[in-house]
Amino acid sequence: MTPTYRTTITQPPRPAVYGDWPTWAYPPLITQLADEYGITRPYQHQSLTATTAHDGRHVIVATGTSSGKTLGYQLPTLTDLARNPAACALYLTPTKALGNDQLTAILRLCRADPALASINPAPYDGDTPTEARRTIRATSRYLVTNPDMLHGGILAYPDLWRRLLANLRYVIVDEAHQYRGVFGAHVSLVLRRLLRLARRTQQPRGNVREGRRGDGVGGPVVILASATSNNPAQHAARLIGDLDVVAVTEDGSPRGRRTIILTETGPADSPGGDAGENLAADTGRQADVHPGDRRRSVTTEAALLMADFLVEGARTLVFTKSRAGAELIALRAQTELARVGRPDLSARVAAYRAGYLAADRRRIELALDDGELLGVAATNALELGIDIGGLDAVITAGFPGTLASFWQQAGRAGRRNQAATVVLIASADPLDAYLVHHPDALISRPVEAAVFDPTNPHILAGHVLCAALEAPLTDREVAWFRAGPVVDRLVTDGWLRRRPRGYYAAVPPGQPDPHRVVAFNFLSGEHLVGLASGRPMVVRRPESTLSLAALMRAHLFAAFASMAYGVRVLRANADVPIDSMFAHGGIFATPEIPQRVLAAAFNTPVSVGATASEGGAWGMALLAGYMLWAEGRPLEDYLSQVVFRDMEILTIAPAPEQAEEYARYLETFMRALPVEAAAAEVTALGVAPDHQRRGHGSRLLAAAVDLARDDGAAMLTVWAVRGDESLARLLASAGLEPTGSHRALPVGDGITEDCWAAAL
Repeated sequence: MTPTYRTTITQPPRPAVYGDWPTWAYPPLITQLADEYGITRPYQHQSLTATTAHDGRHVIVATGTSSGKTLGYQLPTLTDLARNPAACALYLTPTKALGNDQLTAILRLCRADPALASINPAPYDGDTPTEARRTIRATSRYLVTNPDMLHGGILAYPDLWRRLLANLRYVIVDEAHQYRGVFGAHVSLVLRRLLRLARRTQQPRGNVREGRRGDGVGGPVVILASATSNNPAQHAARLIGDLDVVAVTEDGSPRGRRTIILTETGPADSPGGDAGENLAADTGRQADVHPGDRRRSVTTEAALLMADFLVEGARTLVFTKSRAGAELIALRAQTELARVGRPDLSARVAAYRAGYLAADRRRIELALDDGELLGVAATNALELGIDIGGLDAVITAGFPGTLASFWQQAGRAGRRNQAATVVLIASADPLDAYLVHHPDALISRPVEAAVFDPTNPHILAGHVLCAALEAPLTDREVAWFRAGPVVDRLVTDGWLRRRPRGYYAAVPPGQPDPHRVVAFNFLSGEHLVGLASGRPMVVRRPESTLSLAALMRAHLFAAFASMAYGVRVLRANADVPIDSMFAHGGIFATPEIPQRVLAAAFNTPVSVGATASEGGAWGMALLAGYMLWAEGRPLEDYLSQVVFRDMEILTIAPAPEQAEEYARYLETFMRALPVEAAAAEVTALGVAPDHQRRGHGSRLLAAAVDLARDDGAAMLTVWAVRGDESLARLLASAGLEPTGSHRALPVGDGITEDCWAAAL
């Protein structure tokens, strides 16, 4: 006999506390808010957030989920951008789904008024087509992006983004509580680099003057939105590197009655659909006894409960920890609904997770919002900020790990005065069982503090070097980053150089490969280095710069790497001396350069003749001539006395520093081989024509990624036919990027394939 513990907590409704429209607010915007959203008065926290930001002070609004934090930063941002035709804003989101949702809302507000329409809001992330990026840089004044794109696509090219940086008035950081741990440290330093560049661009050298933040002189105002937190001001100050942050924490939004149910899974031998009936009848804390010790899995329980809620007319969102769990819950719920005679509801259930095409994700989001979908099983990709109205219930399949995430998920259900039900189903984790038995540990405790350390030297060093590449670092900026010891070390190691105007990025002397780029040119297995199979790949360290020079150098060095390793083994294990070499091959059509690299690779003088670039056909003809006309002479004598007798020959001996440099490079090459070995390749992926354009390709690719990762692969590569735009969009949506490698297939008139790859 196994008891099933279940606890019900009812939270009473909360009335709204309103504020007033600020006198400075743009009147057409207030009209739009009333017409489009029915907002006639702002909540108290919205008005206070907007006024604080408009006054030029950094502000963080930390109120409950669905409390309307968006209006708090939309009001000052859109007002200033409407009245100043040059002013710009940047919105930073941790997820694409949230960014798409916010972009849709902004476009909806801007479409009616000419001044607002001139803002031209636009996304700038991995899904943005290459051909659209130049137009966005030139015209958009409200940019929606993410930390990765801000680091790699904006800050890395400050000259291309000078218009945005010079006119940046507001930086909006949504879901700021998500930035903690190592990720939080990285995002903090990316934000500080952005604010630094904006201030430098807005205050040209020799014309520095003081000004209010947000006026185009004092740098942009940062507006942060966060879930309820116990340290919002401290968190925001640490995130942006500025102690002057105002925290708005009094939630003025209304909330309907919310019922929170904490439960264990039911016995495995109980009827499949009883979970919802038991919960629906539960009005307080109780412990029911059921026969049997075996229990249903948390995914099965969540699926059955979702089906019961849907039958009762409750629109339901289920959160689970894994992508596979989301698919299984949706499938099991569909099966259960069909079993109980509700196939109409079965067709209105879907899964949502990372790995779907961007268009498919957006379709699901819109279908859930407008009521076309009644039930969705999702990972935490739907946890953050997306405006989904009308949800009646949220089911959390297993405690998500933090109180902040649980309340974020719980807040998806119930808007304003709408009643809602929240269910936490305990998984097999002992912590889950503890929370079911001790609900005060979940309900009554404050959420966790967001902890991260932006001064971690292992993280800070890379960002300091990036900052120096973006613009020279002054002593004042070094102090602001709190990077004094890190900068001293980078100067000692040769990565930074002290100059009168500040610290400049440099290349340390003696670096074999300053850009830390390694190329693998394998099209098949390479037995000399122990590979069973191979594929073209370029690998670089995170701090490297992938310039054209670095790429060419990597490919040139890699051309001889396998042979150089084989020669090293031969010399070490067989004591085979190599006094000189005679080189032949198409690569030597370029005079001297590849010959010097080969001499350095083998640490041996290398001779090259005038016919070196003739290729394999010339070599076969030479051997045929030897068979016909050698007259018993050894091949060595035949070559020296006949073939090369009157040929101009150039011999180059390796310089000691060049040989040492290549030896260090070869060590890097061999250390990087596990990346090549751990790569997986998708060789074929297809969907039957009758079933295309339904998201199956996206799901197949996501499944391939999961399988490759489960098998220990660290890299995924795909060859795609050049010009197939739909396939390119599919690969880009899954996180793959073109490597720059291509190959020509000997079919038809010649088909060129481009290589796409992604780190797993």
